[in-house]
Amino acid sequence: MLGLSRKSKHFVLCGGESEAVLASVHLPAKGAPKVRVLASATRENREDIDIAGLVAGAGRKKGKVALVLPLHRFELASVTVPPVDRKSASKLLPYNLSRVLDGAVTEYVYDWQVAQKFKDRHELTVYLFSSVMFDQYRQELLSRQKEIAWFEPDVFAACSYLSSKRIGIDTTFLCILIWEKSVSIAVFENEKVSVVRSVDFVKPSGAPGSTLESEPSSVAEDSDVSAEAVEVEKGDTIDQLIEGIVFDDLVEEKEIEFIEPPSEFLSDKPLVIDRETPERKPVNASESFFVEKDDSDGILAGFGLQEMSTESSVDMVDTHGVVDIDDGNMANDFHFFEPESKPEEQLWTQYLQNINLEIMRTCDYHTSVLKGKAVQEIFIGGAEQFFERVESMILDGQDTKVSRFPVEEIDSECSKMIAALCIGALQR
Repeated sequence: MLGLSRKSKHFVLCGGESEAVLASVHLPAKGAPKVRVLASATRENREDIDIAGLVAGAGRKKGKVALVLPLHRFELASVTVPPVDRKSASKLLPYNLSRVLDGAVTEYVYDWQVAQKFKDRHELTVYLFSSVMFDQYRQELLSRQKEIAWFEPDVFAACSYLSSKRIGIDTTFLCILIWEKSVSIAVFENEKVSVVRSVDFVKPSGAPGSTLESEPSSVAEDSDVSAEAVEVEKGDTIDQLIEGIVFDDLVEEKEIEFIEPPSEFLSDKPLVIDRETPERKPVNASESFFVEKDDSDGILAGFGLQEMSTESSVDMVDTHGVVDIDDGNMANDFHFFEPESKPEEQLWTQYLQNINLEIMRTCDYHTSVLKGKAVQEIFIGGAEQFFERVESMILDGQDTKVSRFPVEEIDSECSKMIAALCIGALQR
C-alpha cells in the first residue's frame, strides 16, 4: 500500500481530456476513503491537460507520483516471443517491437504483459507511450520535486481498486471507463487483466434524457389523433393491426372515386425479381442525363434538359448542390436535399447503444476467442448522468449484474471515477 499516510508522500496524477487532478489518498479505519486534491485543471474544449499549470498549483511537496492516463493515450501492440521467462522476454521485446512499429522503439516508453501462453510461444500485449510527452511530464514534475515512479493506463488502476474491495477473486468482471473522447474496457479474470480495449467515442454535448425514446404523452399532447392501444402478436397481418386502431376525427368522410389505370400498366403475369444482376449497358454521353430524348418533351418540358451537353452535366456536379441551367436563369432555384441534423436526444441514444455494443463485443471475444469464463458483473465508470439507461440496454441483451464504478462513496472534490483511479493507482 502506497501513499496512504503523511510519511509516505506519494501522489497520483490522473485525468482525461476535461479534468485532471494531482492528489493524495487517505484510507481511514472507518468511513469513506478520502482523496485530497492538491491541484486540479479542467478544460471545456476537451484538449489535453496543461501539466505545467497543474503541477504548479500543487506547490513543492516532495514525493513520488503515480501517473494514470486514459487507455486511448497509449498505442497497443501484440508481439509474439518464444516461451521463455519474463527476464528473457524483456530482452527479446525491443527487436520484436521494431518489426511491428512504424517508428523507432526509442520513440516510446512502454510496459507489457503476457496475454496468452502456448506451448510454442507467448503472446504479449505492449502498451506504448510517446517518450517525448513522457519526458515533458517528468521534467515538469521534477521541477516541483516530484518523481514519476509508476505509470499505467486507467483500466489497470480501476481493476486494482476493485481487487482491493475483494472483487474478482472468484468472479470474472468487466470494467468500462467513459471519458469525453473514448471508452476504456478491460476484463479481469483469475486476478489479472485478460482483455483491454480502447474505442474512440466522443460524448455528445448537453445532458442526456431520462428515457431511450421520447415520452408517448408528449406526442399525444401535440396531436389531434387519439388511438387505442393495440396488442401486437407475431403473425398478425397489416390489415389485422389496422383494424385494431381507432382514429377519431382524423379525416372527413368523403366518397373516394376509383380511377382505372391505363391498360398498359396492368398485367396478369406475376412479378418476378431476377436475383442476378443484369448486364449494364454503356451510357452514351450525348444522351440526356436523366431521361431518354423521346420522353423528355413530355416529362421534363421547360427544364431545358434535352439539350444538355457533356460539359453542362459536369458543371452541374461541380455546383455542390446548386444546378446551373440555361445560363443561370435557374441558378439557386433548385437545391439537392441535405440530410437533416440529428436531434440531441437521438445522438445520445446512438452513443449509448454504441457503448453497449462494444461491451457485448468484448464479452463475446473473451468467451469465444480466449475461451474465458462468462462475465458475471459489469462496472461502469463516468456514467453518472445516464447509468440507468446503459444498465437497461445491457440487461436487455445479457444475463449479468451491472454496477457503478466506484462501488462506494469517496470523499473527494473531483469526479468519483478519477477518485477511484487515484486509490487504485496507489495499491501495490
